[in-house]
Amino acid sequence: MLCWGLSDTAACQLCNKRGTLEHILSCCPKALSEGWYRWRHDQVLRALADIVSTAIINCKYQHTPKKSITFVRAGEMAQQRQSPPGGLLNTAQDWKLQVDLGRQLKFPEYILSTSLRPDMVITSDASKQVVLVELTVPWEDRME
Repeated sequence: MLCWGLSDTAACQLCNKRGTLEHILSCCPKALSEGWYRWRHDQVLRALADIVSTAIINCKYQHTPKKSITFVRAGEMAQQRQSPPGGLLNTAQDWKLQVDLGRQLKFPEYILSTSLRPDMVITSDASKQVVLVELTVPWEDRME
């Protein structure tokens, strides 16, 4: 904040300790106790959930063409075809998205009875697939 002229001191405005970028993004005890890190995590999770939700909607309206054999006469070239869309979400059309915003997610009990709450659960009953997403918003030095 001092570098940008937004503060007169280099101290953290919440706890008055040395206000390094690392401290502000991941080490300030007052920010932790007041829920600032949870808020930042939830903002990233909300953005990811919007993207996944849009992708699920788009996959519902994309019908993959049936595979067929095209015969080519001698001396002729085969016509190039567009490959069907790939990716996990294209394997089913009944995806359901659940996101743990506000600590309200309940894991689907017909899959597993647990008190654990992943950040995001994507399920397809037709294809019997489950995708679990656990989001971490770390300080860059703490990534492995």
